[in-house]
Amino acid sequence: MDRRSGSHVLYFAAIIVASFVVLFAVILEMPREMRIAVVSGAAAVQILAAIATAFRWRLASSSPVGSTPGTDSIFDDETEERLCALEEAGRFLGASIVPEDVFPLVSERVRELVPFDRLTAYAREGDNLRKLFSANKTAGPSDASSPEPELELALKAFESGSLTTREINADAAPSKSRSEESIAVLPLAMGSEVIAVLAFTTVRKGAYGSREKILLEAVGERIASLVGGAIAYSRQISNALSDPVTGLANERAFQLVLETRIAEAERFKEERPLIILAMDVRGFSHMNSAHGHSTGDRALAFAGEVIQGELRKMDLVARTRADEFLAVLPSAGEETAAAIIGRIAKAFSSQRFPASEDQLITLELHTGFAGFGRDGRSADELIKAARLRRDRTKIGKSNHVILFPTQYPN
Repeated sequence: MDRRSGSHVLYFAAIIVASFVVLFAVILEMPREMRIAVVSGAAAVQILAAIATAFRWRLASSSPVGSTPGTDSIFDDETEERLCALEEAGRFLGASIVPEDVFPLVSERVRELVPFDRLTAYAREGDNLRKLFSANKTAGPSDASSPEPELELALKAFESGSLTTREINADAAPSKSRSEESIAVLPLAMGSEVIAVLAFTTVRKGAYGSREKILLEAVGERIASLVGGAIAYSRQISNALSDPVTGLANERAFQLVLETRIAEAERFKEERPLIILAMDVRGFSHMNSAHGHSTGDRALAFAGEVIQGELRKMDLVARTRADEFLAVLPSAGEETAAAIIGRIAKAFSSQRFPASEDQLITLELHTGFAGFGRDGRSADELIKAARLRRDRTKIGKSNHVILFPTQYPN
C-alpha cells in the first residue's frame, strides 16, 4: 500500500470513530425505541459512506496507461488520444487488411507521436531481413537501401525482443556523406514471437530518450496485433492464390488476372491486344515414372522459374494443373508473343535440369497461344483455343524428354 492509499484508510477510520463518539453522546438521553432507530439509521449511513469512500479510493489508486501507481500519466491527453486511436484501428481492422495498406496508415499515425525522418518495417526470412515498407520524411514510400547500422539493430531486435537504440556519429558512419543519426528499432511481438520490427531513423541527435522509448513501447503494444493480423492475412491470400510446388500463381489467381486483362482489351480494343499461352512439359509423365515424383516437382519448379525469367514484368505465368503452365501477355500482339515464345525456347535449350547428381536433362515445352478477339472473347474461349493449339503440337511426338532439342514447336 502506498502513502496516498494509507492516508485514505486513516482518514476514513478517524471519521467512523468520531461519528460513533458523537452518536453515543446524543442517544444516551433518548428513549430505547428511538435509540434503536437512530443506531440503525446511522449504521446504514456508515455503510454507504464506506462504499463511496472505497470507490473513491479505487479511482484514486488506479494508474492510467504509461504511469505508475501514485503518479500521474507521463503522456498528455492528446498523446493518450492518439495512442487509443492506434489501438482502436487494430480492433476495428483486425485481420482484414494487408501490410501494404497497414504500414502507410501506421506511419501517418506514429509520425504524430514519435519523430522520424525514415520509418522502415522488416520481417524476418531465415537469417535475412525482408523490407515490408519504408517511408521517408515527406510521408511518401521510399525505395532507398537500408544502412548497415539499421539492419544490424533490426536483427538484434528480432533476437532480443527488446527496443534497441543507437547514436551514429558522422565520423563513424559507413558512408562519409551520411550525417549523424539517431536510430530506434522497435520489435512487434505477439506472445513470445517477434513478427516484425520498426526502425525509426532521424538526423536529430538524441531524439530517442527515455520518454520516447516509453512512448515507442506504448505504440508497439497497440499496433502489434494490427501488424500481425495483416501479415497473417497476406499469408492467407498468398497461399490461396499461389501454387505450393512452384511458388507461381495458381489457376484461381490466373483467372482473376485474365478477367481483368480481358476487360481492358474489351474497353481499349486494338490499343490493348491480349495473348494467352498454354504450355506443358514434354514427356513429363515419363520423367515422373523414371525419376520419381519429388524429381517431377523439382522439374516443375525449374520450368516455372525459366518461363518467368523470360516474361515481361507485366506478364503473369501460373501453374494450373499437373505440368501445365498458362501465361497472360497483356498489350502483346502475335509478333511480341512469338518473340517471347522464342526466348523461352532458347532459355530451356541452354539451361539443363539436374534430375540427379550425375544426370542433366534438357527440358522442352509444348506451347499454344490464343489472341483476344480472333480466338475468343471470354476466358474459357481463350484458354480452350490455346490448349487446342498446344495439343496439336504433340501429334507425332514421342512421349519422352528431349535431351537436345533442335527446334521449338509453335
